[in-house]
Amino acid sequence: MGYEMLRRTLAEAPVMQRGEYRYFIHPLTDSIPPIEPALMEEVANEVIGSADLDVDYMITMEAMGIHVAAIIGHLTGIAYNIIRKRSYGIPDEIRIAQKTGYSRGEMYLNSVSPGDVVTIVDAVISTGGTLVAVINALRDRGAIIKDIV
Repeated sequence: MGYEMLRRTLAEAPVMQRGEYRYFIHPLTDSIPPIEPALMEEVANEVIGSADLDVDYMITMEAMGIHVAAIIGHLTGIAYNIIRKRSYGIPDEIRIAQKTGYSRGEMYLNSVSPGDVVTIVDAVISTGGTLVAVINALRDRGAIIKDIV
């Protein structure tokens, strides 16, 4: 069974209250404490071994998923596209309204075309609000979601 270091560090992670939501603080999601290379290597190798990465590219969200997608991309040669927290005003930019258990805002995605085959990579899924918004935006654009990790 994989993810031993991830399981241990999650069990040790402090939990804080954010309004009515309990939020854990972990190296992989918050860089508190700093991310150990062995933890990143474990997570990347487990994802590579289990996810469907027969895709055009991966999609990840700023900021927590970038480092995860980056190392997976480095090890596999698969490109990744980042959903950003600010608009660049580029034609065909996708605006994504995001609502979680503890925040709301807007995110922006560029360079997605109908028929693109993608896997979504994120460091954590807490309430699912961000993920649902991303899935809906990708489907509306006509992208094909192969996997979510």
